[in-house]
Order: sequence, then structure tokens, then C-alpha cells
Amino acid sequence: MPPYKNQHYVPQSYLRGWATDSTVPIYHLENEREIPGQQIANLCSRSYFNSEDTTIEKVLSRLEAAHADVFNVLRDGATLRSLSPW
Repeated sequence: MPPYKNQHYVPQSYLRGWATDSTVPIYHLENEREIPGQQIANLCSRSYFNSEDTTIEKVLSRLEAAHADVFNVLRDGATLRSLSPW
């Protein structure tokens, strides 16, 4: 698959909050069943979801990386106030 083709509409760093290793169980609403062990890389994404011009996806990838640290700190129990420089 070409780089940046598989574009996520939910950031992978957000999905990792529910992950065991690199997989997440999902619940299929129509079939009313759980599907265990789905790879995060394959969830909540579509081919060229944002655009075939990969410039947008490259910028979004950098933003996701910057926010991943904040998600991780909050998951570990910190407060938003503890993240503030003021």
C-alpha cells in the first residue's frame, strides 16, 4: 500500500487507549457481536479518506503525534491543569 493511503478518521493514538498490544476488540452493531483482536492500523480508516493529495495526511500525522503524548499522560491519571505551563 502506498504511504499515506490508509487514512484514519479516528487517530490511532486515541484508539491505543483501548488496545491490548496493537489490537482492539470491536463490537459490530448490525451483527450484535464482538470481534476480538482487530489491528489498530486497520480500524477507523479508509483509502484516501482525507484526500489523495497526501499533504493533508502528512500534517494530520504530525498533529496526531503531538497529541499522543497528551492522551498518554491523561490516561495515566494526570489532570489537564498538570499539563498547563501556567
